[in-house]
Amino acid sequence: MGEYMAETDNKAQPFGNSDERFRYVGFDVYPGKIGNLFKSDDERKSLIAKVMATFNKSEGEVRDRCTLLEERVSKGEKMFMTVIAVLMIVSLVIPWFSGYYEIVNTKQVPIESAEVDSIGTKPVEMTTVTTVTHDNRSVSGLGALGYLGQAFSGGFGLMLSGLLMLLYFLSCPILAVFNLYILHKVKKPTPDAYALYLKRMLRYNWIPVLLWLAMFLLAFLGSSYGFDTKGMVKQVGQSYGIAAFVGLSSFGIYLSLAAFLLMALKGKEI
Repeated sequence: MGEYMAETDNKAQPFGNSDERFRYVGFDVYPGKIGNLFKSDDERKSLIAKVMATFNKSEGEVRDRCTLLEERVSKGEKMFMTVIAVLMIVSLVIPWFSGYYEIVNTKQVPIESAEVDSIGTKPVEMTTVTTVTHDNRSVSGLGALGYLGQAFSGGFGLMLSGLLMLLYFLSCPILAVFNLYILHKVKKPTPDAYALYLKRMLRYNWIPVLLWLAMFLLAFLGSSYGFDTKGMVKQVGQSYGIAAFVGLSSFGIYLSLAAFLLMALKGKEI
């Protein structure tokens, strides 16, 4: 048992004392100071020349598909971001807001009675049938500017949401042109310098994302309208809130939001 424990301790602690860790080839075989490694100065120069020749020869030899040689912003990525920037402008001419009017129709419809009268015929009774149809309406981002004035006539929450929506709308053409400019017009000395520049500039695409998020959160607080909602689409409701914000939002505004988000995330990826 004692031998086993001693053997275990030796395995756990390979050096019995601090001095034994120096017992390597360099200290045991050649103790003291190491002498000159080269037999002569000519030999030293010859070996250094061979090393430099090998270095110069292999400097351009890199294995295929080496990631160090890949562009940080490839042509495919620039084309992808170009399409996203164009979509920011396209989104302005497709529906940003949509809703429907409820049209209630009533008409009299004759219905035969289930009972037979005294002369053996079924009398006909008139009943009222009510049907509800939807008249869908939509407005593009450009067209929505005409309704923006109504938002500033409401409560504080609606007025602030109107201001944020105006800034969000202006972000579409401004950032679209800005993104196209930095993608195709800006030149830098090296690909890495251009990639770092692009990474910094693409951060501006987070601004409209934050604007939309602020409008979304602000809608939970709710606000009153400063105008009569009678005769408007059903999604407007009696007061402004998250139901109105989500119900009125259409494909165009979500397309622009996705474009901003993709561009911002692309900058984070570079």
